[in-house]
Parts: sequence; structure tokens; C-alpha cells
Amino acid sequence: RDDVESRGLGDVYKRQVVNFSGIVFKQCTREFQNHSLSPGSSIGTPKGTASMGYRATRFNTDGFVTAGHAYNTGDPAYYNNTLIGNCDFSIQGGSVDAAFISITNFSIVPNNGNLTGEEYNIWAGDNVTKLGETIAQSEGYITSTNANVNADGIYYTDMGEATYLSAFGDSGGPVYLTDSKKVIGIHKGSTAFTSIFVKAVSYTHLTLPTILR
Repeated sequence: RDDVESRGLGDVYKRQVVNFSGIVFKQCTREFQNHSLSPGSSIGTPKGTASMGYRATRFNTDGFVTAGHAYNTGDPAYYNNTLIGNCDFSIQGGSVDAAFISITNFSIVPNNGNLTGEEYNIWAGDNVTKLGETIAQSEGYITSTNANVNADGIYYTDMGEATYLSAFGDSGGPVYLTDSKKVIGIHKGSTAFTSIFVKAVSYTHLTLPTILR
């Protein structure tokens, strides 16, 4: 800009472009879409904070998956203190602790980062990665694919168990196979020595969501 003005080209631009009758300058009134909401992002709930799992669709409605214990059905969801949607469905118990948040603020568009899809066949020893708002990224390996845990008086069965690190606020964040980037579930909580995740195969049969590429 300084070089242009030093050569007097700024005045030429004003005379020949800005003042040209065929060009009309208008202020843009369209709100640009925000694509920063991604797997592991911090999301606000009436109970505090949780982590976004991954972008998905349920009954042709776009939204994302997160932890069921973070939302009750009908609860509002926030991102950066902005209302982005509502919890359409939340379930806790059995082998499921998952919720689906439908997006109602269409200026916020969730993305899936590097995630490539879902994988339902997992084994002890598989290398996995968890994303979350508190411990942003942690790797480990699966120690069990059928763990039973009691959390806040609710008994859960057939959970995944792994060695990745987690902390409060990471609930709902995606757990995926490290090499293929395929989602195998969402983080639920932790025991004294390991972390617990809800397997994707446990909630997709409930017509909870399927991942959007």
C-alpha cells in the first residue's frame, strides 16, 4: 500500500475505479459461517462444560455427538457463550452414555477435522487417541472392550477401556483409532488408572447419529 501511494497510484485507483459509474460498493450484511467448532472443542451445558464429539446427522438433522451425562433432552448447547443448538436426545444407562445436539444457529458449522468415519470392530491392544477440551489430545491403547463401571449411581456395561489420559471437561470428546482416524466412540470418564469410552456401536443402533464426512 505504501509503495502504491508513493508512486501516486492511489489517486489513479480512486479516479478510475472508485469513481467509475459501473462499480457500486456496498457493505456486506451476510454473516459468515464459523467453522471452528471441531472434535474436542469445549461446549457449554447447563451442567458446566463438555467436549464436542464429532459432526453427525440424525433423522436428516445436522448436529454433533457428545456425552449423555452432559445434557438432558431439551437442554440448550453453547459454543463460545453463543447458543448453537439443543439436545434432541440423551440417554444414560446400559452400554450408552451419549447425546445428540442439533444445530439451530446456522452461522456455526461443526467440522470433523481429520476424522474419516466410524469403526465398530475394535480389539484390546488397538492404539487410540482421545480429543477433549481439557487434555486436548492423548494417546493410549485399549485394555478392554467390555468393561463394566458404576458412575453416579448408574451401572454401565460393555464400555471401552483405554490408557489415554483424560480430565474433567473431556466428556463427549471423540476416541478414534490413531492410524486410520476412524471414530470408535466418545469419552465417558475415568477410573483410578484408565479412561472409559462409550463404543460407537452401542449408540448408532439407537438411531443416534451417523458421522458426516
